[in-house]
Amino acid sequence: MYKVYLKQAIHILKEGKLISIISITGTALAITMVMVMVMMQEIKVANVAPEVNRDRTLYVDWQDVKIIQNNEVVGIARSTVDYRTVKNIILPLSTPEAVTVKSQSNAVVSVQGDKNNSSFTLAAVDESFWKVFEFSFNERGSSFAKEFESGTKVAVISENVARQLFKGENAINKTININFSPYNIVGVVENVSVLCKAAYSEIWIPYKSLTSYESDYYTCTILANNKGDFDKIKQEVMSNQQKLNSTLTEEQIDLSGPYDQATSQLEITSSAEAESAMKADRNRTILILCIIMIIPAINLSSFSLSKFKGRMSEIGVRKAFGATKLDLIMQVLYENMLGTLIGGFIGLILSVIAVLSLKRVFLENSFTLIESGDFTISIGTLFSPMIFISAFIACFVLNILSASIPAYRTASMPIVNALKS
Repeated sequence: MYKVYLKQAIHILKEGKLISIISITGTALAITMVMVMVMMQEIKVANVAPEVNRDRTLYVDWQDVKIIQNNEVVGIARSTVDYRTVKNIILPLSTPEAVTVKSQSNAVVSVQGDKNNSSFTLAAVDESFWKVFEFSFNERGSSFAKEFESGTKVAVISENVARQLFKGENAINKTININFSPYNIVGVVENVSVLCKAAYSEIWIPYKSLTSYESDYYTCTILANNKGDFDKIKQEVMSNQQKLNSTLTEEQIDLSGPYDQATSQLEITSSAEAESAMKADRNRTILILCIIMIIPAINLSSFSLSKFKGRMSEIGVRKAFGATKLDLIMQVLYENMLGTLIGGFIGLILSVIAVLSLKRVFLENSFTLIESGDFTISIGTLFSPMIFISAFIACFVLNILSASIPAYRTASMPIVNALKS
């Protein structure tokens, strides 16, 4: 039976070429818009190197320092996390598997003995940074982790920096000046996309190698043993925060977070806003998806109805020979699904092309700190199982929306009227 439906669907597509092209094009464009939205979300939250543990990672990027006078809040200063907070709240955490902090800035860099200077993104990190994130090293010294722990003046650089500074030569154990201070290169890693904002930089050095590290400001990344520990970690952060605040009289610390990967992408100014912001973002996404699906479905439905009006006599004959309403509805849906799947496949390809060619337009936002950074997107990320599942669901929903009314009206027509048609 289904082989007959398939052959008939192919014949109908060939017979009404103009309507078929319009229907497939409309489906492809609708699926493209849906898939672009899905891909944007997937890129932001999927586990991608070097942020391979996003699903069990929490982030603390901001803090509010409330100024207290006469037991009243007279002002609030918002910033990334200062070292006092890092030392007393973040680093003492015992529940997580690992905790790391990063201070980011731009640095003037030159090869020792060369007067030409270049500007690169600089991250000052601790030794745990290399445990939380999994970088791909092209070259690496044997003891670089210990040197980061001790605060020795060493540096890990990206392929791009190595290529610009050393023109393809081996960079290991060579010296560069970072803000006019000499650092020995102990590692070269593959370039990191700016979309991995927690791990992103072009040069990484030990934060303790800077004399100003106690006055710097940081972002914090907390790696849990599993997602089930998130609540425990948040409670421990809150407990440490209360302990620190109990020692302060003229100010109080209020951390924004810790947040998971999805929540950290939202523009949140306080912890109290996290839940409402997530709900608003989810509702907005659902609304947009409904609009994207329903509007083309209405247009495609009219095409489907006109297409099936030309087959009324055929349907009347089938009803005369005992075909039930369910049989006819399933036939119409099955035939319509073929065109929908073709359009969905085209839409999936178009969405990948759109994301790869317009990635900066789609992804650059207030959370992208380095506008000139590398926006590289892994093809593997775009072709994740989630993308294929989403594409199939989108095709199925669009098929149901666009074909259900024509299918029902066609199957409900009396036999006599269908034969006369």
